[in-house]
Parts: sequence; C-alpha cells; structure tokens
Amino acid sequence: MNDDTNWNALREQRQAFVERVRALAVDAAWQEVRSAMEASPPLHPDEPVPTVYEGPNRSFLLPLPYELLQDFMTHRSTQALDIIFEHTADANPLVAAYCLRALSNAADPRLVEAVARFDCRQERIEATYGCFAWEGTLAEYGKMLLDEYLKSREENQNER
Repeated sequence: MNDDTNWNALREQRQAFVERVRALAVDAAWQEVRSAMEASPPLHPDEPVPTVYEGPNRSFLLPLPYELLQDFMTHRSTQALDIIFEHTADANPLVAAYCLRALSNAADPRLVEAVARFDCRQERIEATYGCFAWEGTLAEYGKMLLDEYLKSREENQNER
C-alpha cells in the first residue's frame, strides 16, 4: 500500500466517522463532538498545554475536534449555537475554549456574555491555526476573541 492509498483510506474513515456523528440525535452528536474536544492533543507533547485547533494545521487532515465542531454547527445551526453557548461555561478548559471560538466564528452576539464568564479562568491553553500559535490563559483567550468580534462588528457598522 502506498502513501496515497493510506491517506485516501484515512480520509475515507474520517469522513465516515463525521457522517456517523452527523446522523446521531443532537444530544448524542454533541457528546461525540465534546469528547473529541476533550481529547484534543497538545501541540507540543513534551509541554502538554491544552490546545485548541482553530482551523487547518500543517497536517493532511483537519484536526478532528475542529472538523466535528464545524460540521455540528453547519448541520445543526441554531440548535448547535445554543448548545455551544451553554458549554462556554464548561469546567473543561478545552471545551470552553472551543465553544468560545465557535461563537466567535459564528459572530454570535452572545459571545459578549460568554466572555464575561471567563474573567477568573486562569487555565493555560494554546490555540493554533496552521503554523501560527498563541498561548495564554482562558480569560486572555476570551478577551482576544471578544476584541476581534467587537472590531469586526464596528467595521461592519462603518461600512453601512
């Protein structure tokens, strides 16, 4: 078996898994997505800081937590955003951070309320997109996402 065959087989397995999760009832699908977020591997295994994958990385496949969360949001829309908003207060810092990023990506106005919950969250996390990485506390991550959201909203209002 050559590398192309291995990658194609892996991609097909991944797609089958995503489709299986998509076919589940919303609560069961959320549990699969949540489990993937909790199991999100650290970017640097020798320094196991919990890592949020915000998009494609340098791998052939999208990071599984990112891919499942995007698919969940795409196919569950409003229902997904309600679940995601609720879990921004999750005790697991990875779940909370992934949910914050999802609200930010969706430009959901509840991001303001969600970030307000984070003032005292001092767990260390890392966020990565491609070859770019950021590290800080969960509270700092929330503030960064909120600043990006408010700036984008202001730019959109100025364009009108």
